[in-house]
Amino acid sequence: MQAKILRIQQVYNDLKIFTIEPQKVFKHKAGQYLMVFAQGYEPRPYSIASAPNDDNTIELHIRAYGGLSSFLCDTLNEGDMIDIEGPLGSCTYKAQCKKPILALAGGTGLAPMKAIIEKALSTKRDNPVYLYHGAKDKDQLYLNNTLTQWAQDDPRLVYRPVVSHTQDSDIPYGFLNEHIAQDFESLKDVRCYMSGPPEMLASLRDLVLEKKIDEKRIHFD
Repeated sequence: MQAKILRIQQVYNDLKIFTIEPQKVFKHKAGQYLMVFAQGYEPRPYSIASAPNDDNTIELHIRAYGGLSSFLCDTLNEGDMIDIEGPLGSCTYKAQCKKPILALAGGTGLAPMKAIIEKALSTKRDNPVYLYHGAKDKDQLYLNNTLTQWAQDDPRLVYRPVVSHTQDSDIPYGFLNEHIAQDFESLKDVRCYMSGPPEMLASLRDLVLEKKIDEKRIHFD
C-alpha cells in the first residue's frame, strides 16, 4: 500500500524521524517492522518506532547510510508518497506477560524498543520496564531528552543510556553487556527484547542466558 509522509524531523547528522500515514488501515503490533519500496532501490526493512494508535500513523527512524535509506533522507519531503508492505516480524510485545521487561537497543535499534516500552507503559502493569540504549557518543542518543522525561513522568520506566566511544560526565561509559552484567545479578524472572547490530545481539544473548533467563523469553528479529 501507499503511505504519505506527514512529517520529517532531523534528530542527528544523518538520522531523521519520519511520521507516515498509510492510505489504508494498517494494524501492527509493537516491535514489528515494515518494508519500504521507492524509485527502484532495493527494498529495505524499517522498524516501526510507534506503538499502535488510533490515528493510523507510523514512526520510522531512518539513518542515511546509502541506497534506499539515503534516498529517503536526502530526497523526499513532507507530502511525498512511498510504498510500504507489512507488518512483519515476531519480536513483539507480549501483553499477557507481566514480568519485568528488559529492552536493549543499539543505535537505531531503539526504534522497535521504543514502540514496545510505549505499549507496555500504556497498560496496567506494576513491574518495571528497563530500557538500555547504547551509542558511540552522547549526540547519537537521539531520544535521550524524550526518554529521560518519560522516566521522570512514569516511575515504572528505568532508562539507562550508555556511550562506548566518547566519555561524557553525564552518560555512563562502556558497552551494554558490561552494564547489564553489573546491574543485574539474575534475569531469571525477566522478559528481554533486544534490537541492534548482529554482533551486539549475539553478545547480549549469551550474557542474558548466563544470567539465567528462560531462553523462551528472549525476543529479537
